[in-house]
Amino acid sequence: MSQMTFSGPNKRTAITWLACLVLTFSTACGVFQVGLEDLPQREIITPSATPPPPTITAAPTRQPDFDSLEAGLNVRLTTIHMLDKITGWGIGQIEGKLGDYLLFTRDAGRTWYNRTPRAVFQAAMPEGTRITAFFGPNGSAWALFTNPAPETSLPTQAVIWRTTDFGYTWQAGAPLPVDGMMAEHFVPAHLGFLDDQYGWMMAHLGAGMSHDYIAVFITTDGGQTWQRILDPEQTPNLMACAKTGLWFTDPQTGWLSGDCPGLMPGLFLYSTRDGGQTWQAVNLPVPPNQPADLFNGEKMGCGVPELIHYSPQRVLFPVRCLAYSDGKPSAWLYISQPDNTFSATALPLPYGSLHFINAQEGWFVGSTSSDPTVSGEIYRTVDGGLSWTLILATGWQGTPHFVDADIGWVIARAGEKVAFVYTMNGGLLWSEINPVTASE
Repeated sequence: MSQMTFSGPNKRTAITWLACLVLTFSTACGVFQVGLEDLPQREIITPSATPPPPTITAAPTRQPDFDSLEAGLNVRLTTIHMLDKITGWGIGQIEGKLGDYLLFTRDAGRTWYNRTPRAVFQAAMPEGTRITAFFGPNGSAWALFTNPAPETSLPTQAVIWRTTDFGYTWQAGAPLPVDGMMAEHFVPAHLGFLDDQYGWMMAHLGAGMSHDYIAVFITTDGGQTWQRILDPEQTPNLMACAKTGLWFTDPQTGWLSGDCPGLMPGLFLYSTRDGGQTWQAVNLPVPPNQPADLFNGEKMGCGVPELIHYSPQRVLFPVRCLAYSDGKPSAWLYISQPDNTFSATALPLPYGSLHFINAQEGWFVGSTSSDPTVSGEIYRTVDGGLSWTLILATGWQGTPHFVDADIGWVIARAGEKVAFVYTMNGGLLWSEINPVTASE
């Protein structure tokens, strides 16, 4: 198979071989049993002729905080976060049930166990729940459960739940301090943690006239208590543009991004150096071979569609610009340097999603359009985004999630169709997984 290496917006060469991916509908054991040899074997204890010692009554074991699901129900995944090649978290809908479920897999995504706290369903709305979650290392996760439809008023008991044992047990934190805020709705969007103590959550409060009103909350005790550091009254200058990301690289340094090309000059990208008390606009350098007024001129409208992190301390900024004259898009990836400067490299396509597993290796599932019916292409970088190699043309788009250089997953979308696909060779070949529920 011939490949194309992309290193600039005008260096796209002809592809002599274009592989159109056809999803493999095989569910052979070879696809799904990868890594099963690493599961611990059950210990077999042989009865002994020696009389047993006196019986000691063990302390009662805490029961799980979730209810087991019926096995074999179809699962429609919307989010995945794999911890390794066989275990990981997911959010999705279950056949015949309402709302989102928090799920966990032990076999690379073939079957999924319920990990939604039982108390959430006891207080759930008739429409079910919507889940905003962050998944950390060593079995930790945090989740906020809200109404699937935007809340038309501020919730009185918006709590963020925490687990440290892969969802077996959960603890609810104190309610978020929302008193005194004005809001048209309450839609949690970005929940994140730097470590097991410092975390943040951003919620959308209303929109209109090119504004996206938000509130930001932080915790310094693992989610037990929260404080509000940003809202429309405290920081009215940050309410313009649709917000696309929030990430802290340490308790003092954070980044807030937005996307509203053409509605205001410049980029909506702000940083804080004092834990969110004050925020300053970030002036990114213009990419090579671009006009000096690219971000502030009258010919292009630019935005930051998302923030990407491959470690708590490293953040990447994709930037997309649209020409006012013909709507032609261009995109670059900004990479932070140790001296707090930024370097920009061209992305091979203007739309798409990125995933990095370290400073050098990453994947990009891109497209020429934001239209979900348009086919996609999968690219890979091994030099931190300086160059990209086309490895496959696909009939779908989606966000890649890899755990090493070979093993990865995508929730693939082609228009209204959705498939959960899996690769064992870095993205050259994909097979479909038909995920179902499993019972404890």
